[in-house]
Amino acid sequence: MAAVTWKNIAPSNPSGILNAANQAAQGMSEGLGTIGENINQFATDKETSETNAFVADLMAAGSQEERDAMIGAANQSWLNLDQVNKTNYELGAPDREMDMFNQQLAAEAVVAEEVAQKLHDDKILQIQETNKYKSTSSGTPKSGPGSSGWGKTPIGSKGIFSTNYPTNDNFTGRGGGYDADDDAHFVRERGNFLNSSYATDLSNTLGIRDMDGYFNQLANDELITFEDRFTGLPGFLGGGGDMFVFTTKDGIKHELDGSKESQAAISELIMNTYFKASDGGMMLSQRQIDKQVYLDAFTKNNPKLVEEVGYAGANDIFTKIYNKNIKFDSNRLNTEATNKIFKTLTNTERSSSMNVGDKYSAEVFNQAKPQAERIAKKMSQEELENFVKEMVEYGDSKSDFNWALTDHLQSILNKNAK
Repeated sequence: MAAVTWKNIAPSNPSGILNAANQAAQGMSEGLGTIGENINQFATDKETSETNAFVADLMAAGSQEERDAMIGAANQSWLNLDQVNKTNYELGAPDREMDMFNQQLAAEAVVAEEVAQKLHDDKILQIQETNKYKSTSSGTPKSGPGSSGWGKTPIGSKGIFSTNYPTNDNFTGRGGGYDADDDAHFVRERGNFLNSSYATDLSNTLGIRDMDGYFNQLANDELITFEDRFTGLPGFLGGGGDMFVFTTKDGIKHELDGSKESQAAISELIMNTYFKASDGGMMLSQRQIDKQVYLDAFTKNNPKLVEEVGYAGANDIFTKIYNKNIKFDSNRLNTEATNKIFKTLTNTERSSSMNVGDKYSAEVFNQAKPQAERIAKKMSQEELENFVKEMVEYGDSKSDFNWALTDHLQSILNKNAK
Protein backbone atom coordinates (compact mmCIF):
# COMPACT_ATOMS: atom_id res chain seq x y z
CA MET A 1 0.00 0.00 0.00
CA ALA A 2 1.22 3.37 -0.90
CA ALA A 3 2.02 5.78 1.83
CA VAL A 4 -0.73 8.24 2.71
CA THR A 5 0.28 11.77 1.99
CA TRP A 6 -1.44 15.08 1.39
CA LYS A 7 -1.08 14.42 -2.24
CA ASN A 8 -3.28 11.33 -2.36
CA ILE A 9 -5.97 12.43 0.24
CA ALA A 10 -9.06 14.31 -1.04
CA PRO A 11 -9.44 17.71 0.64
CA SER A 12 -12.38 18.16 3.11
CA ASN A 13 -15.02 21.04 3.01
CA PRO A 14 -15.09 22.98 6.40
CA SER A 15 -18.15 25.10 5.53
CA GLY A 16 -20.53 22.89 7.47
CA ILE A 17 -18.48 23.21 10.61
CA LEU A 18 -18.20 26.95 10.18
CA ASN A 19 -21.96 27.32 9.61
CA ALA A 20 -22.68 25.29 12.70
CA ALA A 21 -20.31 27.45 14.72
CA ASN A 22 -21.88 30.63 13.39
CA GLN A 23 -25.39 29.39 14.21
CA ALA A 24 -24.31 28.45 17.71
CA ALA A 25 -22.79 31.87 18.24
CA GLN A 26 -25.95 33.56 16.97
CA GLY A 27 -28.11 31.46 19.27
CA MET A 28 -25.95 32.37 22.25
CA SER A 29 -26.23 36.05 21.33
CA GLU A 30 -30.01 35.89 21.03
CA GLY A 31 -30.23 34.02 24.30
CA LEU A 32 -28.18 36.62 26.09
CA GLY A 33 -30.34 39.35 24.55
CA THR A 34 -33.51 37.67 25.81
CA ILE A 35 -32.02 37.32 29.28
CA GLY A 36 -31.15 41.02 29.25
CA GLU A 37 -34.64 41.98 28.15
CA ASN A 38 -36.16 39.81 30.86
CA ILE A 39 -33.92 41.42 33.46
CA ASN A 40 -34.97 44.91 32.29
CA GLN A 41 -38.66 43.93 32.29
CA PHE A 42 -38.32 42.50 35.79
CA ALA A 43 -36.79 45.76 37.01
CA THR A 44 -39.58 47.79 35.39
CA ASP A 45 -42.32 45.58 36.85
CA LYS A 46 -40.65 45.60 40.26
CA GLU A 47 -40.42 49.42 40.27
CA THR A 48 -44.05 49.79 39.17
CA SER A 49 -45.42 47.40 41.79
CA GLU A 50 -43.28 48.82 44.61
CA THR A 51 -44.17 52.40 43.63
CA ASN A 52 -47.90 51.66 43.39
CA ALA A 53 -47.88 49.97 46.79
CA PHE A 54 -45.97 52.87 48.35
CA VAL A 55 -48.31 55.46 46.79
CA ALA A 56 -51.29 53.56 48.26
CA ASP A 57 -49.65 53.78 51.70
CA LEU A 58 -49.06 57.51 51.19
CA MET A 59 -52.74 58.05 50.37
CA ALA A 60 -53.72 56.33 53.62
CA ALA A 61 -51.43 58.55 55.73
CA GLY A 62 -53.14 61.09 57.98
CA SER A 63 -50.93 64.14 57.54
CA GLN A 64 -48.20 65.78 55.45
CA GLU A 65 -45.69 65.15 58.24
CA GLU A 66 -46.48 61.44 58.22
CA ARG A 67 -46.09 61.23 54.43
CA ASP A 68 -42.74 63.07 54.50
CA ALA A 69 -41.48 60.72 57.22
CA MET A 70 -42.55 57.67 55.18
CA ILE A 71 -40.63 58.92 52.12
CA GLY A 72 -37.53 59.65 54.19
CA ALA A 73 -37.54 56.18 55.78
CA ALA A 74 -38.40 54.20 52.62
CA ASN A 75 -35.99 51.99 50.66
CA GLN A 76 -35.90 54.03 47.48
CA SER A 77 -34.07 51.43 45.34
CA TRP A 78 -37.26 50.24 43.63
CA LEU A 79 -39.31 53.46 43.82
CA ASN A 80 -40.15 55.91 41.02
CA LEU A 81 -39.34 59.02 43.04
CA ASP A 82 -40.82 61.38 40.44
CA GLN A 83 -44.21 59.69 40.81
CA VAL A 84 -43.87 59.45 44.60
CA ASN A 85 -43.00 63.13 45.00
CA LYS A 86 -45.75 64.21 42.60
CA THR A 87 -48.33 62.20 44.56
CA ASN A 88 -47.06 63.58 47.87
CA TYR A 89 -47.39 67.13 46.54
CA GLU A 90 -50.94 66.52 45.28
CA LEU A 91 -52.01 64.96 48.59
CA GLY A 92 -50.68 67.98 50.47
CA ALA A 93 -52.73 70.48 48.44
CA PRO A 94 -55.74 70.63 50.85
CA ASP A 95 -53.45 71.28 53.84
CA ARG A 96 -51.61 74.01 51.94
CA GLU A 97 -54.89 75.66 50.98
CA MET A 98 -56.12 75.52 54.58
CA ASP A 99 -52.82 76.97 55.84
CA MET A 100 -53.12 79.83 53.36
CA PHE A 101 -56.73 80.46 54.42
CA ASN A 102 -55.84 80.47 58.13
CA GLN A 103 -52.92 82.79 57.45
CA GLN A 104 -55.28 85.16 55.66
CA LEU A 105 -57.69 85.12 58.62
CA ALA A 106 -54.88 85.71 61.09
CA ALA A 107 -53.52 88.55 58.99
CA GLU A 108 -56.94 90.23 58.95
CA ALA A 109 -56.92 90.35 62.74
CA VAL A 110 -53.58 92.13 63.01
CA VAL A 111 -53.29 94.38 59.97
CA ALA A 112 -54.16 98.03 60.27
CA GLU A 113 -57.89 98.69 60.26
CA GLU A 114 -57.61 100.90 57.18
CA VAL A 115 -55.95 98.10 55.21
CA ALA A 116 -58.52 95.53 56.38
CA GLN A 117 -61.35 97.83 55.34
CA LYS A 118 -59.79 98.39 51.93
CA LEU A 119 -59.45 94.63 51.40
CA HIS A 120 -63.13 94.22 52.23
CA ASP A 121 -64.22 97.10 49.99
CA ASP A 122 -62.20 95.66 47.09
CA LYS A 123 -63.90 92.33 47.61
CA ILE A 124 -67.34 93.93 47.53
CA LEU A 125 -66.45 95.70 44.27
CA GLN A 126 -65.28 92.42 42.78
CA ILE A 127 -68.54 90.74 43.76
CA GLN A 128 -70.55 93.58 42.27
CA GLU A 129 -68.64 93.29 39.01
CA THR A 130 -69.55 89.62 38.73
CA ASN A 131 -73.24 90.49 39.25
CA LYS A 132 -73.46 88.78 42.61
CA TYR A 133 -75.80 91.46 43.88
CA LYS A 134 -78.49 92.04 41.29
CA SER A 135 -80.80 95.04 41.59
CA THR A 136 -83.68 96.32 39.49
CA SER A 137 -82.35 99.86 39.94
CA SER A 138 -79.09 101.23 38.60
CA GLY A 139 -76.15 102.22 40.78
CA THR A 140 -75.00 100.94 44.17
CA PRO A 141 -77.76 99.63 46.50
CA LYS A 142 -78.64 102.01 49.34
CA SER A 143 -79.03 99.19 51.86
CA GLY A 144 -78.33 95.50 52.19
CA PRO A 145 -75.58 93.47 50.49
CA GLY A 146 -73.42 95.59 48.24
CA SER A 147 -74.33 98.89 49.86
CA SER A 148 -71.70 101.16 51.38
CA GLY A 149 -70.42 99.80 54.68
CA TRP A 150 -72.48 96.62 54.54
CA GLY A 151 -70.60 93.62 55.88
CA LYS A 152 -67.57 95.65 56.98
CA THR A 153 -65.32 94.11 59.59
CA PRO A 154 -66.57 94.73 63.17
CA ILE A 155 -63.11 94.37 64.70
CA GLY A 156 -60.21 96.79 65.01
CA SER A 157 -60.05 100.30 66.42
CA LYS A 158 -62.98 101.52 64.30
CA GLY A 159 -65.11 98.36 64.53
CA ILE A 160 -68.42 98.23 66.32
CA PHE A 161 -67.08 96.07 69.16
CA SER A 162 -64.33 98.52 70.05
CA THR A 163 -66.83 101.39 69.72
CA ASN A 164 -69.55 99.78 71.83
CA TYR A 165 -67.31 98.19 74.46
CA PRO A 166 -64.32 100.51 74.91
CA THR A 167 -64.10 100.04 78.67
CA ASN A 168 -64.90 97.45 81.31
CA ASP A 169 -68.47 96.26 80.77
CA ASN A 170 -68.62 93.68 83.58
CA PHE A 171 -70.76 94.78 86.51
CA THR A 172 -68.26 93.31 88.97
CA GLY A 173 -65.63 95.76 87.75
CA ARG A 174 -63.13 92.97 87.15
CA GLY A 175 -63.57 92.37 83.43
CA GLY A 176 -60.74 93.27 81.09
CA GLY A 177 -62.74 95.25 78.53
CA TYR A 178 -62.60 94.65 74.79
CA ASP A 179 -59.07 94.09 73.47
CA ALA A 180 -56.97 92.43 70.75
CA ASP A 181 -57.58 88.98 72.20
CA ASP A 182 -61.29 89.46 71.62
CA ASP A 183 -60.61 90.53 68.01
CA ALA A 184 -58.68 87.30 67.51
CA HIS A 185 -61.51 85.33 69.15
CA PHE A 186 -64.05 86.78 66.73
CA VAL A 187 -61.82 86.10 63.70
CA ARG A 188 -61.26 82.51 64.84
CA GLU A 189 -64.96 81.78 65.33
CA ARG A 190 -65.83 83.44 62.04
CA GLY A 191 -63.30 81.16 60.34
CA ASN A 192 -64.75 78.13 62.11
CA PHE A 193 -68.21 79.01 60.83
CA LEU A 194 -67.08 79.74 57.26
CA ASN A 195 -65.43 76.30 57.15
CA SER A 196 -68.48 74.51 58.58
CA SER A 197 -71.00 72.42 56.70
CA TYR A 198 -73.73 74.82 57.82
CA ALA A 199 -72.10 77.74 55.97
CA THR A 200 -71.58 75.54 52.91
CA ASP A 201 -75.21 74.40 52.89
CA LEU A 202 -76.44 77.98 53.35
CA SER A 203 -74.22 79.21 50.50
CA ASN A 204 -75.43 76.47 48.16
CA THR A 205 -79.10 76.98 49.09
CA LEU A 206 -79.19 80.78 48.84
CA GLY A 207 -76.30 81.44 46.47
CA ILE A 208 -74.27 83.41 49.02
CA ARG A 209 -70.72 84.18 47.94
CA ASP A 210 -69.85 86.81 50.55
CA MET A 211 -70.63 84.67 53.62
CA ASP A 212 -68.06 86.50 55.75
CA GLY A 213 -69.91 89.75 54.96
CA TYR A 214 -73.18 88.30 56.30
CA PHE A 215 -71.39 87.06 59.41
CA ASN A 216 -69.83 90.49 59.96
CA GLN A 217 -73.19 92.17 59.46
CA LEU A 218 -74.73 90.21 62.34
CA ALA A 219 -72.22 92.00 64.57
CA ASN A 220 -72.75 95.36 62.85
CA ASP A 221 -76.51 94.99 63.41
CA GLU A 222 -75.75 94.13 67.07
CA LEU A 223 -77.21 90.64 66.73
CA ILE A 224 -73.83 89.24 67.80
CA THR A 225 -72.78 91.08 70.95
CA PHE A 226 -69.82 90.97 73.32
CA GLU A 227 -69.91 90.00 77.00
CA ASP A 228 -66.95 91.23 79.02
CA ARG A 229 -66.57 88.51 81.62
CA PHE A 230 -63.98 88.44 84.36
CA THR A 231 -61.83 85.35 84.70
CA GLY A 232 -63.64 83.45 87.41
CA LEU A 233 -65.58 80.27 87.85
CA PRO A 234 -67.53 79.42 84.67
CA GLY A 235 -71.23 79.99 85.16
CA PHE A 236 -70.72 82.15 88.28
CA LEU A 237 -71.19 85.92 87.97
CA GLY A 238 -70.13 85.88 84.35
CA GLY A 239 -66.90 83.97 84.99
CA GLY A 240 -65.12 81.76 82.51
CA GLY A 241 -63.70 84.23 79.97
CA ASP A 242 -65.02 86.86 77.55
CA MET A 243 -67.61 85.62 75.06
CA PHE A 244 -69.56 86.70 71.98
CA VAL A 245 -73.25 85.79 72.24
CA PHE A 246 -76.35 85.96 70.05
CA THR A 247 -80.04 85.13 70.33
CA THR A 248 -82.06 83.33 67.68
CA LYS A 249 -85.56 84.41 66.69
CA ASP A 250 -87.19 81.99 69.11
CA GLY A 251 -85.42 83.65 72.07
CA ILE A 252 -82.70 81.06 72.65
CA LYS A 253 -79.38 82.54 73.72
CA HIS A 254 -76.20 81.00 72.25
CA GLU A 255 -72.48 81.48 72.71
CA LEU A 256 -70.20 81.88 69.69
CA ASP A 257 -68.08 78.92 70.75
CA GLY A 258 -67.47 76.93 67.55
CA SER A 259 -69.85 74.12 68.49
CA LYS A 260 -72.13 72.56 65.89
CA GLU A 261 -75.15 73.95 67.74
CA SER A 262 -73.69 77.46 67.62
CA GLN A 263 -72.88 77.17 63.91
CA ALA A 264 -76.35 75.84 63.09
CA ALA A 265 -77.89 78.71 65.04
CA ILE A 266 -75.75 81.33 63.25
CA SER A 267 -76.78 79.88 59.88
CA GLU A 268 -80.43 80.09 60.91
CA LEU A 269 -80.06 83.68 62.16
CA ILE A 270 -78.54 84.78 58.83
CA MET A 271 -81.40 83.13 56.95
CA ASN A 272 -84.10 84.63 59.20
CA THR A 273 -82.59 88.13 59.22
CA TYR A 274 -81.42 88.78 55.67
CA PHE A 275 -83.64 86.62 53.44
CA LYS A 276 -87.36 86.49 52.72
CA ALA A 277 -89.62 83.59 51.83
CA SER A 278 -91.58 83.60 48.56
CA ASP A 279 -94.60 85.02 50.41
CA GLY A 280 -92.54 87.93 51.71
CA GLY A 281 -92.34 86.59 55.25
CA MET A 282 -89.29 85.51 57.20
CA MET A 283 -87.39 82.64 55.59
CA LEU A 284 -87.46 79.67 57.96
CA SER A 285 -84.75 77.10 58.53
CA GLN A 286 -85.43 73.38 58.42
CA ARG A 287 -85.26 73.30 62.22
CA GLN A 288 -88.01 75.92 62.50
CA ILE A 289 -90.15 74.04 60.00
CA ASP A 290 -89.64 70.82 61.96
CA LYS A 291 -90.50 72.60 65.22
CA GLN A 292 -93.84 73.65 63.75
CA VAL A 293 -94.50 70.00 62.84
CA TYR A 294 -93.83 69.01 66.47
CA LEU A 295 -96.10 71.79 67.75
CA ASP A 296 -98.90 70.60 65.46
CA ALA A 297 -98.49 67.06 66.79
CA PHE A 298 -98.44 68.28 70.39
CA THR A 299 -101.60 70.36 69.83
CA LYS A 300 -103.35 67.43 68.17
CA ASN A 301 -102.43 65.10 71.06
CA ASN A 302 -103.55 67.65 73.67
CA PRO A 303 -106.62 69.37 72.14
CA LYS A 304 -107.95 70.79 75.44
CA LEU A 305 -104.66 71.95 76.92
CA VAL A 306 -105.07 75.59 75.81
CA GLU A 307 -108.50 75.73 77.50
CA GLU A 308 -107.03 74.36 80.73
CA VAL A 309 -103.77 76.33 81.06
CA GLY A 310 -104.11 79.07 78.44
CA TYR A 311 -102.12 79.59 75.26
CA ALA A 312 -99.01 80.86 77.05
CA GLY A 313 -99.08 77.94 79.49
CA ALA A 314 -99.48 75.38 76.69
CA ASN A 315 -96.65 76.98 74.72
CA ASP A 316 -94.40 76.94 77.80
CA ILE A 317 -95.00 73.21 78.29
CA PHE A 318 -94.34 72.50 74.61
CA THR A 319 -91.15 74.59 74.67
CA LYS A 320 -89.90 72.79 77.75
CA ILE A 321 -90.48 69.38 76.18
CA TYR A 322 -88.83 70.56 72.95
CA ASN A 323 -85.74 71.92 74.70
CA LYS A 324 -85.33 68.72 76.68
CA ASN A 325 -85.49 66.37 73.74
CA ILE A 326 -84.44 68.19 70.57
CA LYS A 327 -80.93 69.45 69.85
CA PHE A 328 -80.57 72.56 67.73
CA ASP A 329 -79.00 70.63 64.85
CA SER A 330 -81.06 67.43 65.18
CA ASN A 331 -82.56 65.66 62.20
CA ARG A 332 -86.34 65.59 61.89
CA LEU A 333 -88.09 62.92 64.00
CA ASN A 334 -90.29 60.37 62.30
CA THR A 335 -94.01 60.25 63.13
CA GLU A 336 -93.65 57.54 65.78
CA ALA A 337 -90.87 59.36 67.65
CA THR A 338 -92.74 62.67 67.37
CA ASN A 339 -95.88 61.26 68.98
CA LYS A 340 -93.82 59.53 71.65
CA ILE A 341 -92.13 62.74 72.78
CA PHE A 342 -94.98 65.20 72.16
CA LYS A 343 -97.56 62.81 73.55
CA THR A 344 -100.88 63.24 75.34
CA LEU A 345 -100.02 64.58 78.80
CA THR A 346 -101.27 63.21 82.09
CA ASN A 347 -102.79 65.54 84.70
CA THR A 348 -99.47 65.59 86.60
CA GLU A 349 -97.53 66.43 83.45
CA ARG A 350 -99.97 69.22 82.63
CA SER A 351 -99.24 70.89 85.95
CA SER A 352 -95.47 70.50 85.99
CA SER A 353 -94.37 68.76 82.78
CA MET A 354 -92.46 66.48 85.14
CA ASN A 355 -90.68 63.54 83.51
CA VAL A 356 -91.99 64.52 80.08
CA GLY A 357 -89.94 62.99 77.27
CA ASP A 358 -86.82 60.85 77.51
CA LYS A 359 -84.24 63.45 78.51
CA TYR A 360 -83.36 61.89 81.87
CA SER A 361 -83.91 58.61 83.68
CA ALA A 362 -85.98 57.92 86.78
CA GLU A 363 -82.73 57.43 88.69
CA VAL A 364 -81.51 60.94 87.81
CA PHE A 365 -84.94 62.33 88.67
CA ASN A 366 -84.79 60.77 92.16
CA GLN A 367 -81.22 62.01 92.71
CA ALA A 368 -82.25 65.60 92.00
CA LYS A 369 -85.14 65.69 94.47
CA PRO A 370 -83.14 66.28 97.73
CA GLN A 371 -81.18 69.09 96.08
CA ALA A 372 -84.39 70.74 94.90
CA GLU A 373 -85.88 70.58 98.40
CA ARG A 374 -82.77 72.17 99.93
CA ILE A 375 -82.81 75.01 97.38
CA ALA A 376 -86.53 75.65 97.86
CA LYS A 377 -86.12 75.96 101.65
CA LYS A 378 -83.52 78.70 101.28
CA MET A 379 -85.43 80.85 98.79
CA SER A 380 -88.58 82.88 98.81
CA GLN A 381 -91.26 82.17 96.20
CA GLU A 382 -90.07 85.08 94.06
CA GLU A 383 -86.41 84.09 94.35
CA LEU A 384 -87.28 80.53 93.41
CA GLU A 385 -89.26 81.67 90.37
CA ASN A 386 -86.32 83.77 89.16
CA PHE A 387 -83.89 80.92 89.82
CA VAL A 388 -85.93 78.44 87.75
CA LYS A 389 -86.34 80.98 84.96
CA GLU A 390 -82.57 81.47 84.77
CA MET A 391 -81.97 77.70 84.83
CA VAL A 392 -84.12 77.31 81.74
CA GLU A 393 -83.11 80.49 79.93
CA TYR A 394 -79.33 80.49 80.25
CA GLY A 395 -78.60 76.87 79.55
CA ASP A 396 -77.31 75.61 82.91
CA SER A 397 -80.27 73.24 82.82
CA LYS A 398 -79.04 71.41 79.71
CA SER A 399 -77.55 68.51 81.70
CA ASP A 400 -79.85 65.63 82.61
CA PHE A 401 -79.49 66.33 86.35
CA ASN A 402 -80.31 70.03 86.01
CA TRP A 403 -83.34 69.31 83.85
CA ALA A 404 -84.59 66.97 86.58
CA LEU A 405 -83.73 69.58 89.23
CA THR A 406 -85.66 72.23 87.27
CA ASP A 407 -88.71 69.97 87.04
CA HIS A 408 -88.68 69.37 90.80
CA LEU A 409 -88.39 73.10 91.52
CA GLN A 410 -91.19 73.87 89.07
CA SER A 411 -93.37 71.31 90.81
CA ILE A 412 -92.64 72.95 94.18
CA LEU A 413 -93.54 76.35 92.72
CA ASN A 414 -96.83 74.99 91.41
CA LYS A 415 -97.70 73.51 94.82
CA ASN A 416 -96.84 76.75 96.62
CA ALA A 417 -99.01 78.73 94.21
CA LYS A 418 -102.14 76.71 95.08
